[in-house]
Amino acid sequence: MRSLFIGLFFTLAPAGPASGDHACNADRKLSDVISEVHIARATRLAALIKLAYGKNVCFGLEAPDSTILSEVVQLNRTRVTVEAAIRELLGNQQAYELSERNGVILIHGSGSNIGTWLDHKVPSFAVDRTTVQWASMSLFMTIARLADPSIGGFAGDFNPGNANDFAGPFNEQNKSLRDLLTMIVGRSRGGAWISGRCAVTDESITREPCWTILEYSLPLEATVEQAVGFAKKAR
Repeated sequence: MRSLFIGLFFTLAPAGPASGDHACNADRKLSDVISEVHIARATRLAALIKLAYGKNVCFGLEAPDSTILSEVVQLNRTRVTVEAAIRELLGNQQAYELSERNGVILIHGSGSNIGTWLDHKVPSFAVDRTTVQWASMSLFMTIARLADPSIGGFAGDFNPGNANDFAGPFNEQNKSLRDLLTMIVGRSRGGAWISGRCAVTDESITREPCWTILEYSLPLEATVEQAVGFAKKAR
């Protein structure tokens, strides 16, 4: 962890060399067939991450049901589509809607999240090429200032993640928070984003992000631990 002290104008962390080799497959489809998958007993969330991590399925998971942390599943299948595998791991307790956007599979509960920051249009988001986690933190600071324009600075800690996993540059106007998170993940070395409800009435958005970004370039165990820790806190 490293301390972060930011005034009204902030300097981005040093960026690495540009690379066009992104692990997220821009052509990824829900109908893609996975030849073989074997996932031992794990919670629904851990199993989903193990599937995505092992088969390079980048995804965004919006406000998952609480059973994703408590119910245990396993999966042993051959020639299964990405959609069928995800639905089997998520279960039928909540109807999920699945869609594709630039190689990232988006997952959210049917009819959920009315009045969410995820739908909010961000007037401008401009960030040079930088680490995935700093891009995420820069997006949080942008959203926090939209929620409370009186904010003049930030102080605190954040997990820097993989110092060699870069995304960007970004220069986007009037894109939703959901779209921007998907762009960051889609231009990374592979990963996922998970959010809470991100309600526009929740003032905590000015103090901390209502999402986390996972990086497949980090060890699987650490990635699962990060996701589970965030999901527990977001409940």
